[in-house]
Amino acid sequence: MKYRLSYKEILKAVFGFQLRKIILMPDVFRFISLIDNARYVLTDSFHGTAFSLNLNTEPICIYPQRFSTRIESILRLTKTLHRHVESYDDFDILNRPVNFDEVNQILNAERKKASDWLEMILSEIREHKSH
Repeated sequence: MKYRLSYKEILKAVFGFQLRKIILMPDVFRFISLIDNARYVLTDSFHGTAFSLNLNTEPICIYPQRFSTRIESILRLTKTLHRHVESYDDFDILNRPVNFDEVNQILNAERKKASDWLEMILSEIREHKSH
């Protein structure tokens, strides 16, 4: 069964405390700092998920009605699909921590593949220009 609860209601139910402040549109530096200094990040966005994983902060992911495939894709890539909440009564998510050693290895390997690909393309461009 799925429920439509607000973030405040979810946080109160899951963590047992009343949320005092929600920051909806922080600037970029504040956004990253908030994620970096959080214990958990409750998010329905790809960027919230990606930054959480990159900064080794436990994400709790709620798929939005649209564009959820990007979140699922990064969770699948990093072997963290267990951080997706399928229903709002899934309080066991706190007992399913992320293995950040594995996540960091995967992300580093993906960064290396991207870097190698860019180097190859730039090398081809340089070679083409020199002829």
